[in-house]
Amino acid sequence: MRVLITGAASGIGYQVGVMLARRGHLVYMTCRSVAEVFVLRERLGREGVPAVCFKLDLLSDDINIADSLDIDCLFNHAGIGTAGSILYMNEESLRNIYEVNFFRSFLLLKKVYRHMVDRKIAGKIFVTSSLLGMFPMPFFGVYGSSKAAISQVVKTMQEEEKVFRHGISFCLVEPGAYATGFNQV
Repeated sequence: MRVLITGAASGIGYQVGVMLARRGHLVYMTCRSVAEVFVLRERLGREGVPAVCFKLDLLSDDINIADSLDIDCLFNHAGIGTAGSILYMNEESLRNIYEVNFFRSFLLLKKVYRHMVDRKIAGKIFVTSSLLGMFPMPFFGVYGSSKAAISQVVKTMQEEEKVFRHGISFCLVEPGAYATGFNQV
């Protein structure tokens, strides 16, 4: 299986990539910046993990790389967040969070989905959201609402795929707090 993982620099994305690569799958582990890619390659090299690493910043044209990869599985894990009162969040922060966590994440998902349909493969698409999308928490409103939006889209795609019957499965992953450093931001 050929797997594309966004947000693979650390945490869940990293662990999923390592596990799949060690099981013999061709894994493309991506990071937002070139600096993160170098760190990831070094870490994987030390651990003897055979994965391909490259930059895939959802806010750039990097997402077009999905057109040239014949992947069977997408693990759409990249996301950003910030804490603070939703009532005092500046517009730029609000837009950036929604752009990464919802709009560009959905664009990549849709791009991969169409590519799978065109290739007539029974692909798998995993999307990481958050329990904060279902259970509001003070000072995480913007992040939680962006995750609620992507969760709703994935749930809708699950239902629509039942009608289209292309054989592509969608899995929504909604973790709670976990110790990766993300929650400390």
